[in-house]
Formats: sequence, structure tokens, C-alpha cells
Amino acid sequence: MKRVGIDIGSTTVKIAVLDDNNNILFSAYERHYANIQETLRAIMERAYNELGDCDIAPMITGSGGLSISKHLDIPFVQEVVSVATSLKSYAPQTDVAIELGGEDAKIIYFTDGIERRRYRFFYRSNGYLIKNRRCRIKYLCKRLPGFISDCRTMRCICKD
Repeated sequence: MKRVGIDIGSTTVKIAVLDDNNNILFSAYERHYANIQETLRAIMERAYNELGDCDIAPMITGSGGLSISKHLDIPFVQEVVSVATSLKSYAPQTDVAIELGGEDAKIIYFTDGIERRRYRFFYRSNGYLIKNRRCRIKYLCKRLPGFISDCRTMRCICKD
């Protein structure tokens, strides 16, 4: 059975199809331009054309995923829980995770239990946020190791 992760955010739809060994068989990352259903349908069609008939176990996350998960009767997982669960499995050495979304940012602290914080940016448009965050990411990547004395590894994962 293939596992399908669907992340419907405020600006994009992301999908990953994994086999039993956690190999990525298919992935897609697309802006939805407020047309979530059509974007999701088009990506799923491409996945079907590439992988053919197969049994799937889908799950949906993201700020735009709750209503679609109810409509399609697919389990919904809150995105901070999804990220934390994945990191515990794939990168158990992670101490802090920072995820920048289209309209918000999430910081997850793993040391001494998980603390979940969510910061919303109501006062800026998405385009400005994306442009501004790229600048901030570059700044953080240069400055953050100096602020964290025992930082061993830092990975910036960015999608243009």
C-alpha cells in the first residue's frame, strides 16, 4: 500500500507518494492560485498516470486541508503534529524545526517535550512575505549559528 501525504496550504498544494520503504515514488509542489480543488485534481491525475492503479492510504494536512479532508473522507492531521511526527522518524536528532508557510511560521521545540508555537503575519501580503522571507532566510543562515553556541547542523530547505 502506498502512503500519500497531501499538504494544502494557503498558497500551494504539495503531494508525496511513498512506498513501504519510505522511497518517494511521486512528488509535486504547485501554487494553487486559490483554485485548490482543480490543482489537487490535476496533481492526483499526474500521480495516477505515473504510478497506475494502486492501493493508497492518504492523509491531508495544511491550513486549506480540513474542509477537503471532510469532503473526501480522508484523515486530517494538524500540520505541526505532522511535521513533528515526521521529524521524529526521519531526523530524530532534530532539536528545533522552523517551518515557513505562505501566511504563517511554525517553530517546534523538541528538547524537554514538544512546545508548539504559531506566529501569524496578518499585515503583509503573500508576495511580500515570500520575497521578505527569502531575505530573512539568507540572514538567518548567516547569523543563526553565531547565536546558538552548540549548533551542530543547520539545514535550510527552500523551494524556489
